[in-house]
Amino acid sequence: MLADPAFADLPTTRKLGVGSYSGAPLARADGTLYGTLCTLHPRARPIPPGEMMLLALAGRLLMQAIEHAEEQERVYATVREQAELLDLAHDAIMVRDPATNVVRSWNRGAAALYGWESGEAIGRVTHDLLRTAFPRPLEEIEAILWRDGRWSGTLEHTARDGRRLVVESRWALRRDAAGVPLAVLEINRDVSDCAVTEAALRASEARLRAVVDTAPVILSAFDADGVFTLSTGSALAALGHAPGASVGHSIFEHYAAYPEVCAAARRALAGEASGCVAEIGGRIFDVRFTPLRVVDGRVAEVIAVGTDVTARARAEEALRRQATHDALTGLPNRRLLYERLDWALALGRRTEVGPAVFFLDLDGFKAVNDTLGHDAGDLLLREVAGRLARCSRESDTIARLGGDEFVVLRWRYATRPDVPPVLSRGASH
Repeated sequence: MLADPAFADLPTTRKLGVGSYSGAPLARADGTLYGTLCTLHPRARPIPPGEMMLLALAGRLLMQAIEHAEEQERVYATVREQAELLDLAHDAIMVRDPATNVVRSWNRGAAALYGWESGEAIGRVTHDLLRTAFPRPLEEIEAILWRDGRWSGTLEHTARDGRRLVVESRWALRRDAAGVPLAVLEINRDVSDCAVTEAALRASEARLRAVVDTAPVILSAFDADGVFTLSTGSALAALGHAPGASVGHSIFEHYAAYPEVCAAARRALAGEASGCVAEIGGRIFDVRFTPLRVVDGRVAEVIAVGTDVTARARAEEALRRQATHDALTGLPNRRLLYERLDWALALGRRTEVGPAVFFLDLDGFKAVNDTLGHDAGDLLLREVAGRLARCSRESDTIARLGGDEFVVLRWRYATRPDVPPVLSRGASH
């Protein structure tokens, strides 16, 4: 540390017009001299002690800053070298300032991914350049980075051409010997295609879950031993079962009372796609079994989908009945009568015992309609149909041809009495 009023007598100071000088040496931590920090005054004057102390402190602080900057530059150089080695991995690698997030290094992988060359990206703030969308506030991410020295997660970036990219990002913090943050190494890998695939898979799973939760189905799976590993679906509620209640139980025990289900399950375990229709708990289910094989061809698991088709089955049955039965009386109509008559005649030709056909009509039926109305006439027709059904055999067919005309078809009728017994009983009722 120097303070010499005579310094003004030197030729250089006379030329610069310096009257007095004070200085503090700038020494490195190892003792080597880096330079001198000095102050120059235009007139000769004594140097106050306080000024010398302030100058010495400023010198130490300046030297620390110089050494820190040199260390930071060495770190940047080292990281840049490491980043250049990682070019072969085709990842986007950058080095940025930990305080400002300004890009210090930008490798070829980053240029290829984002579209900016190194010279265009260096000096720019990373997150502004790439319009980064973070999964959580940046402050929280940096707090983790500062605490643990590393962070990894998924980010969204925007490339130069406007494409939105999903990247798997890994950050590493480099510190100096004193623990001061020097640089952040960021490695980004484009996983946009994977993200799209995963999003599509999640959407597909959500749609499947919505179907299973709302459609009248039971989705089950059982292993090679027939033990349930999955049981879910809204249709379980109609059977009084809770989702997952059958897991761990054998399908052959759970549905022992339904042989058609067990038979179809055994065929599936043998490798055959199978199915059946079964009435379970008062509901009708269309059950389909699909075997899943492993590499060696063995069946490892079977997926079973049971669809509650009760409403459809009853509607189809109602349609079939409407096509073959009289809507007013519920008796077989002309179409069903002819089908059964053809079958009875064919049987008679083989057995030489033919059927008997009795035609009936109601005397005075028109008067009932005309005097009491059609409602009364309909009631009379239903009553006649009921009496004929009660006095006939189960094998007989009682049909209504239309109007007040009825037919009784008796199978294997060998005699021809003048008054058929069925009609006598019907009249007596």
